[in-house]
Amino acid sequence: MEDAAAEIMFWNGASYDHFYYINEAYDVTTDQPIDGDFWVDDAGYTLTDDALHAIGDGFWMKIPANLADVGASFTLAGAVNTASELQIDLVGSDAGALNLVSNPFPTATDLANVTTTGLVAAAYDGMEDLANEIMFWNGASYDHFYYINEAYDIKTDQPIDGDFWVDDAGYTLAAPVASVGSAFWAKIFQNGSLTFAK
Repeated sequence: MEDAAAEIMFWNGASYDHFYYINEAYDVTTDQPIDGDFWVDDAGYTLTDDALHAIGDGFWMKIPANLADVGASFTLAGAVNTASELQIDLVGSDAGALNLVSNPFPTATDLANVTTTGLVAAAYDGMEDLANEIMFWNGASYDHFYYINEAYDIKTDQPIDGDFWVDDAGYTLAAPVASVGSAFWAKIFQNGSLTFAK
């Protein structure tokens, strides 16, 4: 199933938890085979509540080649997050810990509207190595955004005071970057949080 099944991978802070979509599952409560198509753990058992993930948890979905031409789609069901803001806690480390985060709202979110708690803004010089960083996959490579205290205003082309998420040239961001359903990596050097606002 590891090679032929659709797969979801959740980052647990150190490695990935893997879940597969198969038609030969075992019921986790009865330990008996069951008919139907189910998401299962890596032992083939249906999932318990331990597999639930919070709003804002990002994940990878892998569609194998045998399903790619079928036109497979993935639909998330559940209550829509109606809160006006949501805080997502991040784990940091001296080397920069990777956190996989998703946009928690059913709307595009501008990083300019994401506030931070506990994160230290770095200087422009050396930001690629020292600044807290967000990385969005654009289909071919990553777009990088950094949290710094020496930004340039994209509208005026002038330096501005304060701590901002900026592009790789040090400019404040002009447009929403977290689309509906998108996830991104956050490379974080201090324990802290991101608070998303609609």
